[in-house]
Amino acid sequence: MTVSIPKQTVVPGEVLPITLEIYNTSKRSCTSIRTELHQRSHYYYLNTSPTIYSKQRMQSKRVAENRKPINIESQAHGRETVEIKIPHVLTPTLKCPIIEVRYYLSVELVADVLLNNTLHSVFDIIIGADPMSNHVTGDLSMSAPSAPPVVYRTESLPPPYPSLSLTAFSAPPSYDESTAETERL
Repeated sequence: MTVSIPKQTVVPGEVLPITLEIYNTSKRSCTSIRTELHQRSHYYYLNTSPTIYSKQRMQSKRVAENRKPINIESQAHGRETVEIKIPHVLTPTLKCPIIEVRYYLSVELVADVLLNNTLHSVFDIIIGADPMSNHVTGDLSMSAPSAPPVVYRTESLPPPYPSLSLTAFSAPPSYDESTAETERL
């Protein structure tokens, strides 16, 4: 089995096509393809006082899946394409000192056997943020920012201030003048 994806960087809402070239050399037929997108989160904690203590927690959950029934007989060759849609509610791929969020795509080819005998491929996926999307309406077009229109009014403006020109009388007193007056009081 050969699995290929066109890219490893996707955005929420995007549909990712997955192509499988299947060479079934077994004695059983292949019955389905199962694809799953998993989110793996690591949380880190480090306390350095009074002793060094560190703790980490990992959480993994399936955030999307798709299953496609197929029928590729024994000793046969087939080419199948399956799609998986990246959900809108995902946190972008992130790595910082206390949190790491990663995604991986799992592709399984299920054969018609009694035991759990599946072929399995795993891809790291980078999920980015889409600044163009509007998650409320799903509209991917850019809209202009809303601001009130500019209104030019002359009738409701206050009267202009009188012109203030600096003269010798409007200048503040000097230091000597201000201290001389306080001594007279």
